[in-house]
Order: sequence, then C-alpha cells, then structure tokens
Amino acid sequence: MITLARWATLIILLLAPVLWWAEPGLAVIPPMGANKNGSTAILIRGSDSGVHLLDSPRAYCERLGTPGFYCECIVADRMASAALIGFPFSQSLHEATLTEPYQNET
Repeated sequence: MITLARWATLIILLLAPVLWWAEPGLAVIPPMGANKNGSTAILIRGSDSGVHLLDSPRAYCERLGTPGFYCECIVADRMASAALIGFPFSQSLHEATLTEPYQNET
C-alpha cells in the first residue's frame, strides 16, 4: 500500500519538470479599457517572451522603452489571452511590478 508521503513525493516529482518547462508567471493587469475591474492571472511565460515572474503591462512596456497606453493595451491583451487562471486585481502586486511607486493621476 502506498502511503500519503509517497503519493506526495510522486506528485512533486511528476510536477516539477512540468513547472520547470512551462515557466508559470503572475501577470497583474490593471483596470483599463474594456477590462474595468483589472485582474491577476497565472500564465505560461515561455523563455523568449520577456515576461518576468511577476509582471504587469506597464512594467513590460517600460522595459521595452515604449511606455504608453497603446503599448499597455496590447501587452495586457496578450497577457490576458495567455492566462490559465484569473484572480481579482491586486493593487499591491501591481505596485510591486513597477520600478517607481505608482501614483494615481488626480
């Protein structure tokens, strides 16, 4: 009979290579355009995508050197289409992706 510890070890050994190959990441998509609520999503990054482990459209566009609403909308659409699981938007995670503290424009 297989014990619980052996099942857990077997599952970890089977999932570790899959997670290593898939390179999951966390994308924080702020409220913009048609997405009024924003979202936080787990996605498959891929080695050549340029997406960090924790990323947002604004941070990605800043790294490319093309900050702006148009770039953010395109990147947000690509991140949303690659999402596996979605969660509610998290302002604190979004601020963690930015190089400078995010300031609300008033």
